[in-house]
Amino acid sequence: MQLSVSDRGCGFSGTTPKSRSGLGLIGMASRVRALGGTFSVISNLGQGTEILCELPVQSSIAGTGDEHSKDSQPIKSD
Repeated sequence: MQLSVSDRGCGFSGTTPKSRSGLGLIGMASRVRALGGTFSVISNLGQGTEILCELPVQSSIAGTGDEHSKDSQPIKSD
């Protein structure tokens, strides 16, 4: 399963001070990696941010595990 979330906001750089409260992106990355997935953030000042997440999915139903893929639609957020 893949998830991509992006915006056209102000973006940030690696030198932006990190928040000392909450879980934010670090918590999201930790949870995804704990489930065997990958997590990345692409951001540039003045150009917005994109978060990419991929998780392995195992079907508990006999078959290919793609039973719902023909009906699925990407979710787009602005």
